[in-house]
Amino acid sequence: MKLTDLRRTMLAIAVMFLFWQYAQAQHTANASSFEGVWAGQLQDENEEVQYLIIRIINGDASKYSYNEENNSFEANTFDLEKTMITGNNASYTWMNKGGVWTETQTHLLSYLKPGELWCRMIRQVTNAKEDEDNPGINNEWSTYYYGRLSYHRSIEAFVASLEE
Repeated sequence: MKLTDLRRTMLAIAVMFLFWQYAQAQHTANASSFEGVWAGQLQDENEEVQYLIIRIINGDASKYSYNEENNSFEANTFDLEKTMITGNNASYTWMNKGGVWTETQTHLLSYLKPGELWCRMIRQVTNAKEDEDNPGINNEWSTYYYGRLSYHRSIEAFVASLEE
């Protein structure tokens, strides 16, 4: 084999290697990639803000809220919660009811890169009372929020990041 042929072969191998590198997924996740505390600020189309804290442990998610009386972040309790994780996506849904209302929140989580998720949150509320604008049906409304969530190894680490 001539030196020129060897150079062409080496160049071809190098080019194939570069294309192979770019053809691979940039960031891939598995269930353990979602483990931890994820917190961030979501907004709707009117730029109204909602803060979200989700903790995922052993594939099960919980939503956390600040309790002013206890001066601490605590897990919320809902009638029904479901978490599903596959590949780079996770879904966390909770449902609750009280009086005439029933509420559902679904959080669609996309793994962007280590330490960062994208969240699309849909909130739906149905009231078992007649809709004023549409007689004969129940009153229903919904809203949609979106934004980035950042990783924290624990609730305590999240709280410490607020104090920085």
